[in-house]
Amino acid sequence: MERNGDWRAAMAALGAAAATGFASGRALVIFFMQLGWAAWPGVALASALFGLLLGLCAKWAIRVDAGGFGALCRKALGRGKGRIVGLFHALLLAVAAAVAVLNAGELGALTLPLRHGFLWGMAIALMLAALLNLRGGRGMGAAGMALVAVAVLFYLGLALDPRPSRLYLRGEAVLTLAGNVPAMLLLALCHAALNACVAADAVCRRADSAVKPRRLGLLCAAGMALPLLCGCAALARGGALLLAHALPMVPLAARWGLFGFWLCAGFGYLCNVATLAAALGGLAGWLAIRRRC
Repeated sequence: MERNGDWRAAMAALGAAAATGFASGRALVIFFMQLGWAAWPGVALASALFGLLLGLCAKWAIRVDAGGFGALCRKALGRGKGRIVGLFHALLLAVAAAVAVLNAGELGALTLPLRHGFLWGMAIALMLAALLNLRGGRGMGAAGMALVAVAVLFYLGLALDPRPSRLYLRGEAVLTLAGNVPAMLLLALCHAALNACVAADAVCRRADSAVKPRRLGLLCAAGMALPLLCGCAALARGGALLLAHALPMVPLAARWGLFGFWLCAGFGYLCNVATLAAALGGLAGWLAIRRRC
């Protein structure tokens, strides 16, 4: 039972951070691949910090018996400071939810053979996010595990495919931050902090006596590192010029034809749905605390 509790909490956290953590090839370029060889230690550091931060969240949530990140802030920091931290966290979740639903709308406009595909894409994402939040968000654990597995297989397949990208560009890409260790440290910290903030409420809601914070942190770190490493390996296969592309995973997936297009679009859509569900669940918990106070 203890291991199951750790796994459920860790997979829910990874599902919450799917869209911000490892779904976007553009984010992988910004946080890691523009650093050249320093991308690989950057991935290791970002994943370790992500696991450490969530392990600490779980530890404090168990200690003060918090039912969410907002309650943890109130109980651990006091009413005044906790209210301020909780407000900033709620604002971050609101931004994450807005970005996720807009991304879902854009993917809907690209893929759905319907009028107003953008609105349909957003509506379907909101409906699926609501379903994931039923019964206390029990579906988030399974969703997170599935998304991590798909991410690893998808990116690993792109990395192992020896064929060149089907996108041909002229020019060259200069990685001005290549090998820059201070930039690597800063970007790794930003990546870990952003994703830990998005996933913190998912962890705190599931932190109980069946969860071991150290084991949870290790699972979160490993679960973040695997798709990041595979994603960076896929981008490295495409070469430096591919990193200048707005959607660098699309040219790589185009080698697989129509199947690659649908796989890329579907994976991105589901990652945004999972992050949207976690953000909406966190905002609902924050509003419930505000009403009680």
